[in-house]
Amino acid sequence: MHYQTFSLIMDVVRNFPRTVYNLMAWSQTNPRDCNLDNIRNFVLSMPQSDIENFRRECDFVRNIPLSRLNEIFLPYKTRLGFEDFYDKFQVVHGRENGLPYLLHENNKKVFFPVGTTEHAMIENYKCLLLREGITGKGILEASPHCYQDDDFFVENGDCVLDIGCAEALFAIDNIDKAKKVYLFECERFWQKPLKATFSRYADKVCITNKMVSSITSNRATRLSDVVAKYGSSEDRYFVKMDIEGGEKEVISGNADFLRQNKVKLSCCVYHNQEDAALIKNMLENFGYETRFSKGYMLCDMNGVHFPYFRHGVIYARNY
Repeated sequence: MHYQTFSLIMDVVRNFPRTVYNLMAWSQTNPRDCNLDNIRNFVLSMPQSDIENFRRECDFVRNIPLSRLNEIFLPYKTRLGFEDFYDKFQVVHGRENGLPYLLHENNKKVFFPVGTTEHAMIENYKCLLLREGITGKGILEASPHCYQDDDFFVENGDCVLDIGCAEALFAIDNIDKAKKVYLFECERFWQKPLKATFSRYADKVCITNKMVSSITSNRATRLSDVVAKYGSSEDRYFVKMDIEGGEKEVISGNADFLRQNKVKLSCCVYHNQEDAALIKNMLENFGYETRFSKGYMLCDMNGVHFPYFRHGVIYARNY
């Protein structure tokens, strides 16, 4: 059997339980919650006072063409001069050892799982880099999903913890500045791509194929137990966290790490309606200074709830 065909089959077999779960979740989803046109109608039916509070966002939602309705989740125009940049942005890509890859800045190869199509890989990369602006650079007027801004960023000598890293674009973008990089990704299909992406940096990268939790076990780990093996008490940590709504549990379950170390935390707060307020309160109780990224996200996760717009990322630091 051809190597790539065999690898694809094995990848499907290994992830079969998750595939079945996703299909079941999809079959039980309320179509209304996933209908973008309905989401727009919900937003524009808000009381006028609430529309005034989100004037720029509501103007975008009101005027976006149906053909571009999938952009509604980040309700901001592209900056002047960049209207066509997203579509024209060229991505160099290839394949190595059976894995597809693309070239990020400074010729850094970012690998993707077996079976990822060229189109899916490129569109995912362009979305992360340009529309979501997760590395700190984007083309939108506001980037609520951005993990860094002009005043909050990875500095030379920081140790980067990328929790829920997936392809680890954020980590590879900051690899040259970082003293050490810790990658946490529990989905097994990312392990081979991650090893390939960071093969040139094996001396400064630790890949953990476990979820971050309040305990350490065969499938989970505490942050303190990982960094204790490689770090020192003098290290500074930049923690980026995006784990699909599990952020509150990680914060509460790793309070010792967050209290006892010098930490800057860039954490997603949009997965659940109440996450922004709850996580802000938790971190401030730990002695952190906090603020939110600029702009709002319009999410359809867990249904659509008033007032619909959510903060994207919280920036917090204790030093």
